[in-house]
Amino acid sequence: SDTKSVFNLLVDKLGLTQEAFRYCALFEMIDNFERKIRPNECLHTIYIQNYCSAAPSCILLRKWCFDTKMEEILCQMDPVFKK
Repeated sequence: SDTKSVFNLLVDKLGLTQEAFRYCALFEMIDNFERKIRPNECLHTIYIQNYCSAAPSCILLRKWCFDTKMEEILCQMDPVFKK
């Protein structure tokens, strides 16, 4: 599945509100470097490529919010986002 499909399934499973999930994204972390994964990328392909390399890697759900006031509001509105 592509990133968008997996992301939507994940936020639904976690129970994030519509407002909160707009401020989250999936990231690939390799050797302490994080990059936001594009919506059309295949996560399984990323996982297999990283699995075969020597560098430690993982796929993360992280916040993608650059407004501290909005982040505070989201933390008050959504306990899953706050976690």
